[in-house]
Amino acid sequence: MKNIYLKSRFSLLLLTIVLGSSSNIFGHSVLSQGHWYKLAVEKTGVYQLTYEDFIAMGFEASSINPNNIQIFGNVEGVLPEANNILVPDSLIENSIYVSGAEDNSFDPGDYVVFYGKSSSTWVYERLLERFRYQPNPYDDQNYYFVTVGEENGKRIGNETSLNDTPFKEVNSFNDYQVHEENLVNFVKSGRKWFGESFDENDHINLSFNFPNRILDKKVVFGLYAAGRASVNSKIFTTANGENDFELYIPKVQGSYIYAKEAEKRYFFYSDESEINLDFTYSKPTGSSNAWIDYVEVNAIRELKMTGHQMLFNYDVLLDVNKIFRFHLQNANSDIRIWNLSDPYNIKEINGTSMVGQTMDFSLLLERTHYFVAFDSQEFLRPNFVNEIANQDLKGLDAFDMAIVTVDEFKGQAERIANFHRQLDHIKVVV
Repeated sequence: MKNIYLKSRFSLLLLTIVLGSSSNIFGHSVLSQGHWYKLAVEKTGVYQLTYEDFIAMGFEASSINPNNIQIFGNVEGVLPEANNILVPDSLIENSIYVSGAEDNSFDPGDYVVFYGKSSSTWVYERLLERFRYQPNPYDDQNYYFVTVGEENGKRIGNETSLNDTPFKEVNSFNDYQVHEENLVNFVKSGRKWFGESFDENDHINLSFNFPNRILDKKVVFGLYAAGRASVNSKIFTTANGENDFELYIPKVQGSYIYAKEAEKRYFFYSDESEINLDFTYSKPTGSSNAWIDYVEVNAIRELKMTGHQMLFNYDVLLDVNKIFRFHLQNANSDIRIWNLSDPYNIKEINGTSMVGQTMDFSLLLERTHYFVAFDSQEFLRPNFVNEIANQDLKGLDAFDMAIVTVDEFKGQAERIANFHRQLDHIKVVV
């Protein structure tokens, strides 16, 4: 169980100071030259940028070589707090598809399609055969950066469906959804936010729709919550009106703890296609309260095309390096399938076959693989943020201290920097 402290250990942090030595061994940032525009995406899926979008972003039509269009962005989610975990130290170029590039001219009707990932991530827990949600506490959007460079950009690769006899036929996949509302921060500090409160709701009812759910497969859900009570309390869950579960929340002890966090995962079976979860709180005293942090749900669906784009996945478990044949139902010849397993090197599946309304393809798989099937009728649209001024943090000369701040506190940051320059004779950058 985690504690939420009434008082933050730290006062409001205005400046971040990084100590240590640095030398310019990383080259230069991709943002150091050229014209750049920042995009934001909230959902994971396939996004489109049109010719008109590029004009609105400030690119001159006559200077747009479609072969040189590039999109950079990272997909790892929130940066780890531990500094010994390796993460990319640069923006990474993403594979994209450019329609109409054959004539080396970017014209009205031409467009760019790219795969964008949300700021939060899902991690597959193989032993439990479920996906676990990993929220990003800092931002609801992930960001991508567009430019027309001086060299050919990275494009979607190709992967050919195999004709060998498959080891296994794939007709289903594990889908997942989350409900998360960031409504309240208990101590007005820190990165932890919570959603709906039982002080304002006798019942909190959440519905999850999984199209073509396989009804004889179990549904797995996780409840993450917090409670504030002087005695032990519980959150009760009723799933589809007949399955009852309890989440135990320990009592709050001591004057510095505001609330106690609790979490648990459950599973149940239901012959109803829609998943309805009804939550109530025991409320042992008049001042007791509890809050939902988030609820994650996993369910098994038929591999049947729904909507204009559909994400799906498959994990090989112990059947490593075997050929698996996928049968995507309710498809047509306009459907395209991208292999997203390496999100920076996406490949389109070629050589698929149609049998009626089922699209078949076979691949050699060695781990958990991710895909998206989509048509060209409707794409997701990014949020257009702003142009980005050229910057080159990686190109800074060697320094001993870096102070990271915002414009409002730049004057104070410079005062601190000058103090250390004069007193400690070290190189400080702001």
